Amino acid sequence: MKAVILAGGKGEEMLPLTLTRPKSMLLVMNQPILKRIMESLPKVVNEIFVTTDYGAPYIRKYFQDSKKKLGRKVTIIEEERPLGTAGSIKTLEKELTSTFFVLQSDVVSSVDYFKMLEFHKERKAKVTMSTFRVQNPVEYGIIGVNQDGRVMKFLEKPKIDQVFSTMVNAGTYVFEPSIFEEIPHHGICDFSNDVFPRIIRKGENVSAFEFRGMWTDIGSFQNYLHAHKQLLERSMTFSIQSKSGARTVPPALVGPGGKIGAAMLGPNICVADKVTIGKGAKVYDSIIYDNAKIGDGCIIKGSIIGGGCKIGKGAVIIDAMLGDKVSVKDRVKVSSYSRIWPGKKVAKDVSEKEWLGFVG
Repeated sequence: MKAVILAGGKGEEMLPLTLTRPKSMLLVMNQPILKRIMESLPKVVNEIFVTTDYGAPYIRKYFQDSKKKLGRKVTIIEEERPLGTAGSIKTLEKELTSTFFVLQSDVVSSVDYFKMLEFHKERKAKVTMSTFRVQNPVEYGIIGVNQDGRVMKFLEKPKIDQVFSTMVNAGTYVFEPSIFEEIPHHGICDFSNDVFPRIIRKGENVSAFEFRGMWTDIGSFQNYLHAHKQLLERSMTFSIQSKSGARTVPPALVGPGGKIGAAMLGPNICVADKVTIGKGAKVYDSIIYDNAKIGDGCIIKGSIIGGGCKIGKGAVIIDAMLGDKVSVKDRVKVSSYSRIWPGKKVAKDVSEKEWLGFVG
């Protein structure tokens, strides 16, 4: 069986991290989210296509040994221009000749792909959509189903007075190859705006596979942090062992190869590989990428620190995002909602909501 992962988009809301990596390669629990999704697919999936219009060389390099790393063949498809969710898979029509998955590359969820596939087969559906219940559905595609779980109504991003359901499209699909009959050969085509409303009106068998647990995207600063908090609470609640006297308040995940001083870590932190954290530092509600160095006495709260950053002694980083290889001098304060572009050297305090290094 084959799967397609849609990895287009530049990830503007996750700047500056996405200046040095595509959004689909942002770390989730210390590994690229794209790899995480691939590893969660059922074993019956032996070939994966990744469609993207941004960052293809980066993704291709990472997965060049995919057969050895994942036990699956991974092919990166670079689009010359955005084609939409449906337009992207249309280019693979000759490859996708039997039942296949389509997944988003920026979603963290607890959907059981194997159960979803079994559900699809049992219902003999043309399309099976994963669905999730939310409190505020106006930012999503809302779904109305009958007693058998068949989709009878679909509306993308309704206005408040148009809301008829709290069940929304969660962005993972199982398709039969006959779906290609509904996608034009040229131009931009989207499942939610173009394909689904049309085939539902035609009375095609579109089923809703509802799941519970967690479902969130990592496409914004707050969502990214929230996704980690949920994942940590669900599965990774442990303390590290440190001879230096470091204390960890779970949930926390700390990668190998680093040097941790007598610091206070957690709760809700993900620290990647080969990170140095000095004595007296306090790090909580934050994500720190690999090879970062956090100086003695630093305070890092609610922030994302890019790979290779150097944070000086006594520096304070609050609710901010730093790109890769940013250098912050001793005792400098980086204030809330500020962002610092890769490679910048910060020698004085950064004011609230300042984007240091942003051009255009």
